[in-house]
Amino acid sequence: MAQASQTKKIALSQRKIKWPAPPKKLRAAAKKYWTLITDELNPDVYERTDHLLLCDYCQAMAMKDAAVAAWEKSGSPFVEETSRGGSKQHPMLVTIDRRQGAINMLATKLRLAPSSRYSGWKTAGMRGKRKTTARSGMMYDDE
Repeated sequence: MAQASQTKKIALSQRKIKWPAPPKKLRAAAKKYWTLITDELNPDVYERTDHLLLCDYCQAMAMKDAAVAAWEKSGSPFVEETSRGGSKQHPMLVTIDRRQGAINMLATKLRLAPSSRYSGWKTAGMRGKRKTTARSGMMYDDE
């Protein structure tokens, strides 16, 4: 298993196209995510315009980490008391949830989620090899 990972690292390091260094605008925590992700991704598959999405993804991950740390520091409450004596969801949980939503959306767009990688890259290599059906029409990919 370690041998395959080492081979992958060597293969990626020998490519002509390289990922750029983390953008200067990224915070230190977001730069760690940039490095972690770009060390594993094939730069041949991404365009320069995808770097902006990756920046947003890394920032969202760093912001979520900061929100989780702040929530844990406050004692990890799920609810907080309102000024009228009622209760409501802790605001930090709302922030965490929103960041997670952004992370999920960006991960799909960047094909970081396993299901998005399968549906795009792996099936792209199977074009023309799939079984055909006797049916025709726009619904069945016929033109």
